[in-house]
Amino acid sequence: MTSPGMPDRSGGGHQAGRPVSPLEIELTLFQAAFWILFGLSFPDPRIAFHGQFEPMLLVCAWAGAGALTAFSFMSSSGMTISLLPCLQVMFALTGFTRMIEIAWTASVFTGTMAFSIRTGGDTAESARRSARAALVSWASLRSAAFVCGRLHSGGFASPADAIPAAVAGMTAVQIAATLLRGVGAAGRYLELDVPLRRMVHNLIMPLLFCPLLLPAVWRLTGTETAVKSGALESLLAGVASLTAAQAALTTLLERAKWSQGRALISERAMARLSQKLAVASSTLEALQALAREAFTALHPSLIRVTWGGISLTSPAGGPPPEGRPLRKSGRSGLLIDLWPNPFTILDSARMDSFISQTEAALQNLDLRLSVDREAWQCMEVMVYSLDRSDHRLAGHSKRVARLALETGRRMNLQPGLLDSLRMSALLHHVAPLVLSEKQDEELVRGDISLTRFRLPDDALAGVTGLSEHFDGTGLPSGLRGESIPVQARILAAADEYVTELERSDPATAAGALRMRSGTLYDPVIVEVMLDMLAQGFEA
Repeated sequence: MTSPGMPDRSGGGHQAGRPVSPLEIELTLFQAAFWILFGLSFPDPRIAFHGQFEPMLLVCAWAGAGALTAFSFMSSSGMTISLLPCLQVMFALTGFTRMIEIAWTASVFTGTMAFSIRTGGDTAESARRSARAALVSWASLRSAAFVCGRLHSGGFASPADAIPAAVAGMTAVQIAATLLRGVGAAGRYLELDVPLRRMVHNLIMPLLFCPLLLPAVWRLTGTETAVKSGALESLLAGVASLTAAQAALTTLLERAKWSQGRALISERAMARLSQKLAVASSTLEALQALAREAFTALHPSLIRVTWGGISLTSPAGGPPPEGRPLRKSGRSGLLIDLWPNPFTILDSARMDSFISQTEAALQNLDLRLSVDREAWQCMEVMVYSLDRSDHRLAGHSKRVARLALETGRRMNLQPGLLDSLRMSALLHHVAPLVLSEKQDEELVRGDISLTRFRLPDDALAGVTGLSEHFDGTGLPSGLRGESIPVQARILAAADEYVTELERSDPATAAGALRMRSGTLYDPVIVEVMLDMLAQGFEA
């Protein structure tokens, strides 16, 4: 429900901090002029209350309107919920003097300022919205008083007798406010884009709380002395009850909104954790992801995760807070120690989900690393066997792989690219034969899948680019300089050094490599490799 005295932030408003164009200023002045003329077009309301009640009504207009406006609630969609229309209907039924009008308008302005600043608006934007809310509220109040005066010209026999006039007044308030807010909105002279469901909601919600003020209306407008005797008590009780209802409603809705927001944050943290665990290449990366996302979702003072002798905290650094932490453990030994604070969400099911998901990822990671280690061992055994078939190549591929891998590490290549470099180096003598388009006719006539041999793209680039030269004179594509894949440039230099080393001595091999630097091989890679060898590294 959007109160007639409050701005609807669901659309049509200017963004805070954005420059205001002359056209928007002109439309704002047009709005103000229209609202004032609209309010003044109605005659002054009939005064149905007795004169001795005016001071108290003046106080209620100032305090009640300000409190109801300041304590309003704004939903995530931008809709403002306020019980201010109930107080508007009361004054529409009792009538109001010029002083009450002034107090009402000033109070709505002040309350909207407090509301806007409380919900994050800056001062300039809050002042503009407050002026808009105050004028719309005042104009809709005068229109409702006109409608109520037409329907009922005297006092009410009972609180129930005021219900039809209250319904008519509430309808007039909501219709007038909707029309007035649409004037000059969205760069048009009239913009009416309010869903019917919202209009019905805006009408029904205040009507549920209007009975709190009907006893005061009955006594304020009554003619009998016995009825008037309890008017002040009924007025104070009604306005106080309405304000308490607004505060309770806002508190409940804010808590629900906060809980919903925390749940959304937790769901997003869980989704981010799943994404990070899916691409984690080490136990450390997985535990770091768990620590960060669990801290975001649960918001403790400190959280510590422990797995297999590795312990990480978030936020990092500093000693843990005093007191014993809350501990959650998984089936495979993953531990979460949590030091809560007043804002911590102690959601046991959520913590279990974080733990189980991370444990599954850690187990998969361990399995993958174990398979990788076995695969590398099998590949090294295969390459060693192939090298031994030619006594000239015994251990050659393994030495090239060791030299290329260490060069890649010193050049800070990514782990995935290092694995591809190692694979290219181990297979650089075998892969060209297997990758050849010529296939054994007997195999082709049989199971063609036996002839297929697929390498990862980065590893394949290292093998196929091995014969490219840095100066562009190589094969098969005549690539030049850094257009040659880095793994191919490293592999070519390493293969050259190891080949020369197997024929002669380290000094001669280093000299041959240096002589071809800048023509066949990348000079930067040659320099890194020679520095590494000079420091005692043995290929």
